[in-house]
Amino acid sequence: MYASNDLTLSMFYSSSIAEETGNKIATLTVQTLGPVAEVLQISKLHCITDENRTKYYSIGEQFIANGSDPLLAAIETWWRDNSATLIQELMVEVMDFISGNINQNATWIGQYGMKIFENEPVLKRIPESVLPNNYSANT
Repeated sequence: MYASNDLTLSMFYSSSIAEETGNKIATLTVQTLGPVAEVLQISKLHCITDENRTKYYSIGEQFIANGSDPLLAAIETWWRDNSATLIQELMVEVMDFISGNINQNATWIGQYGMKIFENEPVLKRIPESVLPNNYSANT
């Protein structure tokens, strides 16, 4: 079982256009990483903008390395249960990053898109109240 101070988060941004609808799709891929940088949980969060500029928010693919781990399950559920609000907040962060931090020496693009942040402590991004009792510190 993991404790929250064992885990970090990384987030990547990518975008595409749906061929069948023409909708713009912004995808935020959030990874929860373990103590030795192993990927323990992934959530793909989508902001879909239609031709009328109406935005829709949805959860795409999710992965969890151990569904029996209460902390990982709580993190996965938190992304799903708070998707619209979280995606809106994270998209503001993406736009801030794009407007001020893109350069050829520091911007990394990988399989999930452009890296917005990495190795941030879980408690910096996820409220302690979301985490199961006894998992907010080493147990």
